[in-house]
Amino acid sequence: MERGFEQHLRAMNELAKERELEMTPEDMSAFEELRTEVIAETAVGTKTSPETQETVYDLQEEKKAVMDRLRYQLAHIDDPSLEEIEELGRTVTYDAETGTYYIFTKGRGQIPITLGEIMTGGVWGQQYRMSESIPRPVRKRFYVNQAREELMDRLDKQIAITEAERSYNKNKKKHTGYEGVAKRTGIPIIEQPPGIIAEHMVSSLMIRLAYDCSLPFVIVRADAHTDVDGKIDFIVHVRDKDQGVSVDASETHKDVGIQFTTRTDTKGIKNKKEQVAEATEKLSVEGGANVERIVVVSIPIDEVKTKVKEWQTNQKENKYALGGPDKLLASDVQEKIFKGVLHEVFSHERIDTMWARVNNDVLQEQLAA
Repeated sequence: MERGFEQHLRAMNELAKERELEMTPEDMSAFEELRTEVIAETAVGTKTSPETQETVYDLQEEKKAVMDRLRYQLAHIDDPSLEEIEELGRTVTYDAETGTYYIFTKGRGQIPITLGEIMTGGVWGQQYRMSESIPRPVRKRFYVNQAREELMDRLDKQIAITEAERSYNKNKKKHTGYEGVAKRTGIPIIEQPPGIIAEHMVSSLMIRLAYDCSLPFVIVRADAHTDVDGKIDFIVHVRDKDQGVSVDASETHKDVGIQFTTRTDTKGIKNKKEQVAEATEKLSVEGGANVERIVVVSIPIDEVKTKVKEWQTNQKENKYALGGPDKLLASDVQEKIFKGVLHEVFSHERIDTMWARVNNDVLQEQLAA
C-alpha cells in the first residue's frame, strides 16, 4: 500500500510543475493562491505544520531543477549541438585503445582513474566533468547517478522533517531517528559522525568494486523511511549476469538489506541483530517490500577514524587520493567487509570467486601504474 506521504508528495510535484520561470503578475497571483491551498491541505493531511510543508515544497522545486538539468544533459549527449551546461570539476577523458580513463592533476599530469572511482567520487566531494571521449552509456550513467544522489538527499530531508513532526512517530520514539536524518542532510559526508562516514565507506567500497570488477550486484541507497523504519542502510540488488556497467533492475532479482554497525562487541552486535530481526519480521508481515532479509555488517570504528584522517591529510597535501577513504582500508579489512556484506546474498564459493577477481584486477592495476 502506498504511503500517505508519497500521495501528498505527488501533489507537491504537480504544484512544482505549474511554476514557470516567466509568469505575468496575474499568473503569479493565481499560482500563489494555489500554492497556499496545496500546502495547507498537505499540512492537514500529514498532520504537520504549514511551515514544514513550505520546506517540503521548496525541496520539491529543487528536485524539479535537478531533473530538468539531467534531461538537458542526456539530450546534449545525443545532440552535441545543444549548448553545453557549464560544469565544475576535473575533466575525465577516455583512451578507447587501452580502455583507460584519465584525469589531469597538477604536479602529476595525466593519471588513470577507474570507472568505480569516477562513480563514487562525488560522495566524497570530488567533482568530474565528462569529456566527449567518454563512452555514451558511461556518460549517461554518470549523470543519472549524480542526479539520483542529489534527489535522494532532498527526498530524505522531505521525509525526515515530515515524519519527525508526526505524533505517531513521537509516540513510537521514532522521531529522534528522523530528526537525525534531517540534521545531516546537506552536510558533506566527510564532516558527519564517524558512524555515518563508516556506512558510506562500506557502500562506496562495494559500488567501486562492482563497477571496476564487473560484479553481479548493485548497491541501492535506502531512503529515510527504509533507514528509520526498516533498519536498512543500503540494499544489495542482485543481477542475473555479470554485465559490466549495466545496472538495470528486474523484479525477479533478490534484494538483501544491509544494516551497518561500528560496534564489534558481542553485546552490541547482538542488540543490533535483535533490532534487525524485529524489522525483518515487520517486513514479512506488512509485505510490499522487495527486501528478502536484512543482515548486520560490522567494521571497527578505530579503523574508520584512522583512514579518514589519512585521507584528509592526503587531500590537504595535494596527494589527491582518488575515490574515498575506503580505498585506504587494508586489503584484509576490505575482504572482511566484502564478504560480510555478501555472505547471505551469494554462496561462499561465488563470493570467493568474486574476491579472487577483485584481487586479480587490483594486482593488474598496480602493475600498470
